[in-house]
Amino acid sequence: IGYDIANPALQQLALQNRDKSLLRKGDPYSIQVLSAELDRLLLIFRNNGYYKIVKEDLIVERDTVLAALIDPSLDPFEQFELLEELRRRRENPTINVVVKQAPFSDSSHHNKFYIGNVTVYPDLTIQEETMPVERRRDSLDGITFFYRTRRFKLPYLSRNISLRPGNLYKIDDYFSTINAFNQSGAWGQVDVAFSERLDS
Repeated sequence: IGYDIANPALQQLALQNRDKSLLRKGDPYSIQVLSAELDRLLLIFRNNGYYKIVKEDLIVERDTVLAALIDPSLDPFEQFELLEELRRRRENPTINVVVKQAPFSDSSHHNKFYIGNVTVYPDLTIQEETMPVERRRDSLDGITFFYRTRRFKLPYLSRNISLRPGNLYKIDDYFSTINAFNQSGAWGQVDVAFSERLDS
């Protein structure tokens, strides 16, 4: 079981958290466990600023012994060692697993993101957000609030927002914010929308 991720920061995060890996030496081989391990790594990466990283950015490479046997540059001694390894595996079959970085489809998937402006519309519907509705504007703790009525206290709203301007993006902060407002029961629907700032 190994990690061979080309991005040094992602590789370091994977190694720092390898004790929590779902892959265990000697456990039965399972596609579901491999998939769950990739999900676990994605959660770690997304909690460390990698907002755009997706499962397709990682691949699982399994058992390279057979591939190595067809390498024409192998000398006979190396070929003999590989054949012996293959014979041992038939008696007690095992598979090596290495998590790797897939070839770049979009290099921005490997950039760290930080929270920029945070804007809250506590009593506006999604449709009203873009319509010319009369509303007031206030700021607290670096967060901008647009509202029609003082139905919700700004300190209460601010306390329940984990996404803070200047902080490293963490998916846990996203879920924490959504859950805090959903559990309050004051809103029928809560939405947090991100938009990438193309100037930074």
